[in-house]
Amino acid sequence: MKDVKFKHTGNAVKIIVDDKEIATANDSKTKIIAENLLISLDQAGAINLSIETEQNSKLSEKNMKMVN
Repeated sequence: MKDVKFKHTGNAVKIIVDDKEIATANDSKTKIIAENLLISLDQAGAINLSIETEQNSKLSEKNMKMVN
């Protein structure tokens, strides 16, 4: 199982797999789609997901409400 980190960095998010950055998203639609996909994969047991956010990140707060 891969360790995947979804890291909010200001206006962008980075997807990091086993300590290697594999993707960056800058627009809000892409960020939401990527986060929802990774959350679904984590819930299915396919990956080990951690989400890191900066304070006041509205994107993650919105998506966490959608999943709960």
